[in-house]
Amino acid sequence: MTVEKVGNGAKQRARRYRENLSARGVALFQVAAPESARPLFREAAELMVREDDPLAPHAAFRKVGGANDPGMQMMAEELAATRLASQAAAARVLALEAELDVAKKATTIEQKRSAAIAAKAQISEKVAADTQKRAEEALGRAKKAETAIRQVKTLPGLKGRLVRWLAGDVLPD
Repeated sequence: MTVEKVGNGAKQRARRYRENLSARGVALFQVAAPESARPLFREAAELMVREDDPLAPHAAFRKVGGANDPGMQMMAEELAATRLASQAAAARVLALEAELDVAKKATTIEQKRSAAIAAKAQISEKVAADTQKRAEEALGRAKKAETAIRQVKTLPGLKGRLVRWLAGDVLPD
């Protein structure tokens, strides 16, 4: 066996490897990044080019960056629950106001006054108590979520950049 044959074998293997990648739509290229980001890029690249069930680039970087961690998902769920609670409270206020309008139209002037007073008092009590309770719960959840997001956004390196990019819409700087 000569040195030339060994070199040709390596070239052929490299050519076959590039052809295999090209057939799957993968191209080799270089990236300039901080040395600390190298393992993250390698892991994301491995997830994207694996033959069985490759991940899309966005999903691979989210997985490597830790964006799919249960903690981040729980924070997003808490923010969504807070938004839903405030929307539900607003819808409840509108529904109670609609009931008040119906009560006003269905009675005489004197009955309207007493019904309106009673309805307003009832609405005010229910809405105030419910809204206060939901607002306090939502504020607590929002503060926890905001604190956690702010802490995660300060991570150095690629993870921090990925989190800042992904959570940029959720919490402004």
